[in-house]
Amino acid sequence: ATPPQREAIAAVGARLADPLAGGVAVLKGATGTGKTFCVASIVAERGLPALVIAPNKLLAFQLYAELKGLLPDNAVEYFVSYYDYFRPESFAASADLFSPKRSKVNARLDDLRHAATQSLADRRDVVVVASVSCLFGLGVPRDYGAHRVATLGDDLLSVVDDVLVNTLDYRVDDETDDTAATAADGDHRQGEVAEEDAADASSSSYAILPGVRVAPPAKGRFRVVDDASSHTTVVVVSPPGDPATGDAVGFALLFDAETGAYRDARRLGRDDDTGAPTVAPVAEVRLFPANHYTTLGEHATRDRVCRAIERELRERLDELLRENKPAAAERLEERTLRDLAALRETGRCPGVENYSRHFAGTDPGEPPVTLLDYFPAADGDAPNASSRFLVVVDESHLTIPQLGVMHAGDRARKKTLVEHGFRLPSALDNRPLTADEFWARVDEAVLVSATPGKWERGLLERRAQKTSLSGEKNVDPKYHDVAAELVVRPTLICDPRVIVRGGGESASEEGDGPGGQVADALRECQRRAAAFGERSLVIASSVKGAHKVGEVFNAAGLRTGVLVGGCKPKERLAILADLRAGRLDCVVGVQLLREGIDLPEVSLVAILDADHEGFLRTDVALIQTIGRASRHIAGTAILYADRVTPAMQRAIDETERRRDVQLAYNRRWRLQPRPIVPLDTAGHFDILEDDATSVRRSKMRATAQGAPSSPLQQGEDPLASVVGAPEPVVTVQVPPSISVLPNVTAVVAPAAAK
Repeated sequence: ATPPQREAIAAVGARLADPLAGGVAVLKGATGTGKTFCVASIVAERGLPALVIAPNKLLAFQLYAELKGLLPDNAVEYFVSYYDYFRPESFAASADLFSPKRSKVNARLDDLRHAATQSLADRRDVVVVASVSCLFGLGVPRDYGAHRVATLGDDLLSVVDDVLVNTLDYRVDDETDDTAATAADGDHRQGEVAEEDAADASSSSYAILPGVRVAPPAKGRFRVVDDASSHTTVVVVSPPGDPATGDAVGFALLFDAETGAYRDARRLGRDDDTGAPTVAPVAEVRLFPANHYTTLGEHATRDRVCRAIERELRERLDELLRENKPAAAERLEERTLRDLAALRETGRCPGVENYSRHFAGTDPGEPPVTLLDYFPAADGDAPNASSRFLVVVDESHLTIPQLGVMHAGDRARKKTLVEHGFRLPSALDNRPLTADEFWARVDEAVLVSATPGKWERGLLERRAQKTSLSGEKNVDPKYHDVAAELVVRPTLICDPRVIVRGGGESASEEGDGPGGQVADALRECQRRAAAFGERSLVIASSVKGAHKVGEVFNAAGLRTGVLVGGCKPKERLAILADLRAGRLDCVVGVQLLREGIDLPEVSLVAILDADHEGFLRTDVALIQTIGRASRHIAGTAILYADRVTPAMQRAIDETERRRDVQLAYNRRWRLQPRPIVPLDTAGHFDILEDDATSVRRSKMRATAQGAPSSPLQQGEDPLASVVGAPEPVVTVQVPPSISVLPNVTAVVAPAAAK
């Protein structure tokens, strides 16, 4: 840790330990100052399970990858929505149009969700990096735990019927009906995954016994194989989870073919180095349920749930008939009876999550069971165990508002479905937590942002008021402010220089003159790409404007990608990967090139129409966007505007304030900034892509040609041509604490060197 980081870690820890602070601390930090490292250190010091919430899947996975490296001994897991595509069911009353639910489940993300809940059930040193998906309902955690599958004395029928099928809800692999082929909530897993499973089955079979090779079935299924020569029946089980994290690919349970008595078990895995199939004896087999609604595998639970649904149906039908809605009553009865038939027969049905209140046995209006309920209670004997778990809210200026709006939108849609007989009223309880319900479950939280504002301040005030012993008026103002601020980067790179240039013709208008802002931005991007192989970001004020700029840049020979709201996550990943790898020189966007994206190769951020006031040009938006160039030693931000708006002025003032602090720190200790050595992130985000895209991306990485070498690699000083030569260093006075700074070299004066 650097000295500023150590101070920040200590300050946040002290604020969390202060009983008057309400258990909330704000860590403010500029881009690249090591906020993620500080978060990892705080998690390690607190000794609690942690939930890290990010505003979207991409930033969540970036945090997940970083924390796995920083906390190698912890179980760092990833929990986001497992949908590649999702359109909820809805009803437009004005047009009398019902739209059924349509979705495609990403099986890889589903496995990672299972890995997260499995770790929470077994360990305390768990860090789950999640999106706001953690606010939505899951199965009851008391019914989700590892079950011992087979012990000596068990027989084949009891293991298969009682444990695998009825308790853990595993399915025989040869089932092909539509109901059995659905995920736990009625959503189809993507077809590419099924094809991949089939390919793996043919090429990755396991030698269980001499002459017996078996390929593991799909996740959550089992396969029975008889071997006449050894009089053995083999049951091969594939549990949910992520084999990449060390989970087993599967287990083989061996039984006597004549008596059905259990003999022993084998663990099916893969060699860490070669990936070759491995088979090893195992003393005990413990399996987690095949889905998070595992209670539906038990017949007694199915009956209880179905009886509760029938009671609610009768009550609701009476209400609809009293309201003179016979069509809605008929529709509701038909749909619900169909669901009940499927639940009784198989334990699942399309839209099964809408009955989650009956699974949990909770009353109407009670908060749903979510991922937060899977975190273990604090161990009173553990040091510093003052709460069940620690919550870290990354990019809190974006994430906190998300936590507050999820419930309202979900309820408005489902209320219409209930009113018109498409769902029972209990569907309203299949919902995300409200903001108040979420924060009521959180004892300790760290809010992390480069631009904390009203959302963080409001939460601090409410929590401090709640814990104040003397009333709100006497609360110390420090509890309404940040606990620590990080300004100095470990690399000692300063914030970008901010240049304001006349906007000229707007990028949103037709055409752009030779002296317009688009033409000027093009020249700046071309100069950096041609001379140094550096990359650039250009921020337009509209989607139409972004596409227009992209066309102009590509027509001029500058390799440019356009990243706007219509891009799917996979396309966004591909564009950013191409930019970092040098296959693109520039990316044009609107608002997706802001928080959290790590692009150390980017030396220029050009913001078009910076004086167009609105939510895209607030001071927070401008500060975050300018920060995308703060990881490059020659970082520059150009704001094209005909006037300086108040938001622009606040953003410029904040950037200059940070820059002054950073320059003063470097001068005080006579240190020079050192460039970031870009990490090879190739393949980091392949888990979020489908298989075809992942294979295509791997081939592109294997054949990509290198970009022009940077002046940093050539031994040149890019600052000399961009911002002037740095001040000469004439001292060797370096404080001992500086020795812990990574990537920092003490500069020795010529005289001393001799």
